[in-house]
Amino acid sequence: MGLAVELNDIVYRWRRDRPVVLDIPEFSVPVGEKLFIAGPSGSGKTTLLNLLGGVDLPERGEMTILGERLDLLSANRRDKFRADRIGFIFQQFNLVPYLSVVDNVLLPCRFSAPRLARASDAANEARRLLGAMDLPVDDLTRRPVADLSVGQQQRVAAARALIGRPDLIITDEPTSSLDEEARRAFLDLLFAEVQSAGQTLIFVSHDSRLADAFDRTMALADVNRASVLETV
Repeated sequence: MGLAVELNDIVYRWRRDRPVVLDIPEFSVPVGEKLFIAGPSGSGKTTLLNLLGGVDLPERGEMTILGERLDLLSANRRDKFRADRIGFIFQQFNLVPYLSVVDNVLLPCRFSAPRLARASDAANEARRLLGAMDLPVDDLTRRPVADLSVGQQQRVAAARALIGRPDLIITDEPTSSLDEEARRAFLDLLFAEVQSAGQTLIFVSHDSRLADAFDRTMALADVNRASVLETV
């Protein structure tokens, strides 16, 4: 099956004069696994996701993501790699408020020719994903995304991350504003799409109640030797 993520001897800090935030001797995620990463606020979870997505680089260490050494790539090549092969679901969703629901979902296809090609008929795929996320497609597709509820915006963000079948889905506290029933429903929808496309899922949350739904649970503190909470 192989590994979707392999980190070795990773050290990261915000600046050279700041304490180390991440000190990870080794960390790996098999292809197709649904991994839950737990940890309190400030423990470095978002920083780890930024490294996995090539947004940031470590001070030291090797990062192999989907067979590519991200730590050896230029910023432009990391951006292209992320656009082509990684889908992000952010805690604040990062939707474009003045665009329609469908146009928000289609954004990755505008920046990635491989994802556009894998989506085939991208507009229909966007509508299919919105339907799979239990959104009333006919009622919502032309409305600005800012008109939607928080739960609906969350599912639009998930459809955006999934379109074009990127190999790796990364989520950062995507259910923090939802009640328990809505959280479980969202996970069921997300898992169904990830399973269908054979994607790897890395899900970060401080809410340990969700952990039993995943293939594996990992406390960040178990792999991170740094003990200083990150502050911006």
